[in-house]
Amino acid sequence: MKRIIIVLSAICSVIININCSSSKKLDPVTEAYRKSACSKYKRNDYNGAIAICKEAIAKNPQNDVAYSIMGSSYWGLNDYNNAYLSYNQALIIKPTDNELRYNRASAETMLKKYKEAIEDYSYTIKKGYDKASSYYGRGWVEGSIYKQYDAAMKDYDSCLKMDPQGHSFVYQNKAFIYECQYKYDSATLELQECIKKDLEQIKTTLHSMNISKKSFDYKRNNYLKDSSFIKTYSSTCDAYSVLGGIYLALGKFSWADSYYELGKQYSLPKANCFSGKSRFELNNLHYDLALENIDSAIAYDPQNNCYYAERGYILKEKKDYNGAISCFEKAINCDCAKVNGYMFRGETELAMGDYQKAIEDVTSSINACVDSSNDVAFNLRGYVYFKNKQYKEALADYDTAIKQAKSNYQPYWEYRQEALDALNGTGSNDCTIILWQSPADDANSLYDSAKYHTSYGEPLKINLKVIINHPITKDSVVTSVNGTSFIGDAKLTLKENNATTKQYIYEFEEILKLPLGTHPLRIECGNKHSQTINMVVE
Repeated sequence: MKRIIIVLSAICSVIININCSSSKKLDPVTEAYRKSACSKYKRNDYNGAIAICKEAIAKNPQNDVAYSIMGSSYWGLNDYNNAYLSYNQALIIKPTDNELRYNRASAETMLKKYKEAIEDYSYTIKKGYDKASSYYGRGWVEGSIYKQYDAAMKDYDSCLKMDPQGHSFVYQNKAFIYECQYKYDSATLELQECIKKDLEQIKTTLHSMNISKKSFDYKRNNYLKDSSFIKTYSSTCDAYSVLGGIYLALGKFSWADSYYELGKQYSLPKANCFSGKSRFELNNLHYDLALENIDSAIAYDPQNNCYYAERGYILKEKKDYNGAISCFEKAINCDCAKVNGYMFRGETELAMGDYQKAIEDVTSSINACVDSSNDVAFNLRGYVYFKNKQYKEALADYDTAIKQAKSNYQPYWEYRQEALDALNGTGSNDCTIILWQSPADDANSLYDSAKYHTSYGEPLKINLKVIINHPITKDSVVTSVNGTSFIGDAKLTLKENNATTKQYIYEFEEILKLPLGTHPLRIECGNKHSQTINMVVE
């Protein structure tokens, strides 16, 4: 169905505050424990600090200072549950302490106690405590979890107003919201602001890479011709990874490859460059090389389960379904990759003809979203229901996908009509699917036409996947440019005949030479067509 390799989300950079300088006069014993615990905390000896706090609490169960330091020490160990319990106990003793309430909100966010987190963030905002961080935390929950984009934007803007020099992640999170609203130019501007504020967060430009692929109107000259940007980061592989990603998005594959190779030479973390090179090879259908590079990314960053989702996708394309499922199982164990892990595994099971398992996994992908808002997953499950001849259920899921997409997304409407025809006993039910592979595979997921820039006189190679329930010939596939048929050097190859799912999978390739200007391009087969790409020939 839809290729989703990079899992993008807003950054949840919640923090806690700890004040190791006492703001009130303590008895000598409590003060001694406080100083000792804070000393160990400052040296990152969190277990030592916890042990001292427990001693202090044993002597005085009403010692809110010890509970507070203990909570922050548990936070340092990433033990958010015990951090939450410690802050909670401290608040029982001292319910008016705003720092404790803010820290509890941060722990609640990490524990997915989102409703409680919003209540605590709202309390600290009302009381005027660290309003910038409180606005940030509440904005993240509103935007990323509950899809309350207007409220989140208001909180992010308040955060920046309170602290204009800090919180560079705010710009990335605003870009995430714009991306969800398909406002790609606005998203790009926010990312540019993020990089200006904090170039150390250069990895956020991976968002720019995805957005530039969608809008193809990226202000790339700001980066590609900015010598200060190149000089500042010429010693880091992250800069090369970003530049490789931009060129990959723009279809400049040889340049992208060069930058990924440059980035792999440096001693700093290389995982991003290997992952980018893997996507480059996957885009060119070089599955073995893609696998080799993603394995290198995993070797450098084995804790990043998103890479296992990428690896599983490659194995799925290689028809190594068991290997793919094994990778998706690792991805599912990570919150950041769980939604796509389940969905990819469902796609794999669909390819294996195990419709029931596919339905179960795609349902888990839907449920992994806090508000079950995942139009792509509903669309995929609708397709599985269709293949399983559960036309009523397919129709319901397509309707949900259309409603959540909030746009007349043409492929969803076509799928819905096919399910309706099948339910009524009419139509051919061939369920043709036409997916872009290159130059812009993400065009499959857009609600508006994508843009792709190419140079005048340069041959344009297009590649699509056509999935249908009966054999077809090259003449069955039509290239439409500016609304009229266009005859180029085309080739149609049968890649797979799946007897289990009764699917014929074809690869359609064509070489085009287009005149100067902007040309709407789409591929048609029967009564179905691909998403439109506006080819900008410069």
